[in-house]
Amino acid sequence: MPIDVPSSSSSSSLASKFWQSRWLVLVASFWIQACGGIGYAFGSYSPLIKSSLGYNQHQINILGNAKDFGDSIGFLAGYLCEVLPPSGLLFVGGIQNLVGYGWLWLVVTQRVSALPFWAVSSFLPRASISSSLYTNNLV
Repeated sequence: MPIDVPSSSSSSSLASKFWQSRWLVLVASFWIQACGGIGYAFGSYSPLIKSSLGYNQHQINILGNAKDFGDSIGFLAGYLCEVLPPSGLLFVGGIQNLVGYGWLWLVVTQRVSALPFWAVSSFLPRASISSSLYTNNLV
């Protein structure tokens, strides 16, 4: 019995069906949410911030409140949904996530010099705004 080998035209048709599939959108949205959902894990990485930067519990609580403040001003993401295309919204969310959590990672791993507390506390709201940008875009 001969084996049916797909021709190049049928494989390109398969690739185009894959890129237009709803399953691809679902999987991509899972990955985007996984990247944007690190704000919910603050309790997991706050001891690392506390030990590496020498913060006390009061300062960690302030950082947690700063993160929650960023979540509560997520209505700005709804406004941006009206004026930006979805790709622009993902770009803005990615930049916010990179700036917020990226700088926090650089400071905690001591790849850059220690910053004042007010500067570190400004990264977390910026980073947590990115999760609302992702969520509004995916919905």
